[in-house]
Amino acid sequence: SRALPFVSVVISFRSGSVHDPAGREGLSRVTARMLRRGCEGYTKEKIEETIDSLGAEFGADTLMSGTTASYEVIRRSLDPVTDLIATMLAKPTFAEDEIARLLREARAELTESRDSDRLLAGRAFRRTLFAGHPYGRRAAGTLDTLDKITREDIVAFYKRHYTRNNAVVAMSGDVSQQEGEEIAERLLAGLPEGEAVPDPA
Repeated sequence: SRALPFVSVVISFRSGSVHDPAGREGLSRVTARMLRRGCEGYTKEKIEETIDSLGAEFGADTLMSGTTASYEVIRRSLDPVTDLIATMLAKPTFAEDEIARLLREARAELTESRDSDRLLAGRAFRRTLFAGHPYGRRAAGTLDTLDKITREDIVAFYKRHYTRNNAVVAMSGDVSQQEGEEIAERLLAGLPEGEAVPDPA
């Protein structure tokens, strides 16, 4: 649609929290959120400044069976933002100080969530409904499992799951099919071929 000069893009990987190793629940979410914490040629601050200056929005998060990195950008900034996102996907730095900062933030979120009756009820319902099933585990992890996550865990998860054959790219807005296919190719160009990861659920 050319109605508005915006393009929305979603890069989805067929791997989510069900792929977290036992005792490392929260790993997939931490890995996804580290994408915007630094990549080759960009610090976290430079990434944020570049995204803001180009009129774009970016987010990355994990659900049970999938991880998504998505961005929306004004049409005239599509190329430079796509180049940045491609670098973030293919060449994250996973800096130790940023990992430590993110894990502190994740633990604080978990602690704060204890004050929400809605979140606590939902968590108890899911744990009961899916007892013994991967869906019964928490995508955000627990205070104990977050404490065990290391940089090596994050790098290993990233290398296994962030591959071309484990990814799907979709987009909408002010973009043609041919342009969309070219953008998808650019976004995944720096990733290894890999293979589709089986869903344990």
